[in-house]
Amino acid sequence: MAKRGRPIKRVLTDQERNQLTLYASRGVPMEEIAYFLQISERTLWTKIAADPTISALYKKGVAQSNLQVASWLFDQCKPITEKVLVRDEKGEILFNKITGQPIEREETKSKGNLSAQIFWLKTRAKWSERLIIDDSPEEMKFTFDMGNLDNGDEEEKGEAEPKK
Repeated sequence: MAKRGRPIKRVLTDQERNQLTLYASRGVPMEEIAYFLQISERTLWTKIAADPTISALYKKGVAQSNLQVASWLFDQCKPITEKVLVRDEKGEILFNKITGQPIEREETKSKGNLSAQIFWLKTRAKWSERLIIDDSPEEMKFTFDMGNLDNGDEEEKGEAEPKK
């Protein structure tokens, strides 16, 4: 006859704890982590809530994946430069007279990924795009910030009235 009642509480082994951190660091959903550890998702959440060590391992894995993605995003934001040899008018490579080495200079190949830069500024630097609408009954105005379009130091405000 089969034994009835709740199963005996199972403690995660060191190998399973390492797997938890690894899977979390790879962005594996909690449901699949629980499947690989052969426990229910609810049990896994209970273990994370009850044991600070398991919680720390899970958080460490999540932080590792966030750090990796943030690093890739940051690299996308940076301009790409490459070293090129300096040449004279005839196209011949110039050499340093003292060392005899070819003279190199850095040249910007790409200014970086604009979408990644905008995403970074909106999420990390709190930038936003806002349209201020004053919808008072007397007169409806849309105000937008033109910024420094001219070389002057003053900010210009533009107003547009809706067509009637």
